[in-house]
Amino acid sequence: MDLSKEILLQLFFALLPFIMFNIYYRDKPRNFSRKFILITCTISLFLSVTFSYHDDSGVICDIRYIIIYFGMIFGGWQTGFILLLEFVIYRLYLGGPEVWVALAIPMFPLLILFYIINKRTQRFVLVTILAGITFTIIPYAITYFLYI
Repeated sequence: MDLSKEILLQLFFALLPFIMFNIYYRDKPRNFSRKFILITCTISLFLSVTFSYHDDSGVICDIRYIIIYFGMIFGGWQTGFILLLEFVIYRLYLGGPEVWVALAIPMFPLLILFYIINKRTQRFVLVTILAGITFTIIPYAITYFLYI
């Protein structure tokens, strides 16, 4: 698949919990449940890592941090840590030459930091945009500096 199709596929996986939410909770009196958020984000994260983009040098790109971030925002601490655990176990299972780069250990404290900032502020959109930019730049910077 070419790059544009891979990016669209990853964006679909990131939006999958929101699509499932709109379909399932359309006519329900309750807004949502943490169990629903956990199940949909778990499925989305699994699909994102399974069908990630592989370039010629073996670097794997996916949208896992955004899915984990939204899982934490809407599902709470427990959901976020379950998603982190799922990602780490599944990524270690998949292996590869740069599995430790894929784990990007500095990203986990940043996920928690943005979760705390989001809960304390009224500017949800600004924090989310800043989180998205951060979750994009830092993994690419780590990969870039390790491959120089």
